[in-house]
Amino acid sequence: KLQFLYLIAFLAQAPGQLGGPNTAVGPAVLMPKRLREVAPGLYQAGEAQAKNVDVLRAHGITHVLSIGARGPAAAGFVCKRIGLAHRDDADLLGSLWEALAFIGEAVGGIPPGRWAAVRHALHAVDPPPPPPARPARVLVHCKAGICRSVAAAAAFLIAADPALALTPDAAVALIAGHTGRSCVIGRQPEAFRQQLGAFRGALRAYESLDDSLP
Repeated sequence: KLQFLYLIAFLAQAPGQLGGPNTAVGPAVLMPKRLREVAPGLYQAGEAQAKNVDVLRAHGITHVLSIGARGPAAAGFVCKRIGLAHRDDADLLGSLWEALAFIGEAVGGIPPGRWAAVRHALHAVDPPPPPPARPARVLVHCKAGICRSVAAAAAFLIAADPALALTPDAAVALIAGHTGRSCVIGRQPEAFRQQLGAFRGALRAYESLDDSLP
């Protein structure tokens, strides 16, 4: 609970306290010049930042989760790649266990007692990840940094909430506020939102919570 209180305190900060609106205009989205944390130890961005080794090292990134994109070519990072397409028929839920286990093993964040619910919700057969062995920082990214990696980070925030009160829209809005990418919500496929809702609903059902609440 103390860990989640730290997470909530972190998310409650004004985006300007995390470095200000230091952004550059890209082809279709505002892209930050530096990485932003969306939760303690968890960063979210696009492929351009993930392939910039100088940026990764400047932020102390140790782990890189690439979703439908390519990560750094240099050695010195623990990397994982998940092949998830940016389409409405893409199986987000089928990729979430790999993503959450990778993030959880690196930075923790998800309550130990929650992993049974996560495994049940995602029909996973692998055991929960061990607690982090040492301090780490994870960058989760996709191609443009506005959809698939946002969905994975949102799933992490939902699972990390002890009360499971955080909705998918609220999680995505928190990420958008801290990264400065204002069009992230508009670019999120509706099917991804539905799958995030199904994930949260399965967690709540497993823990016998009243899903009639918003």
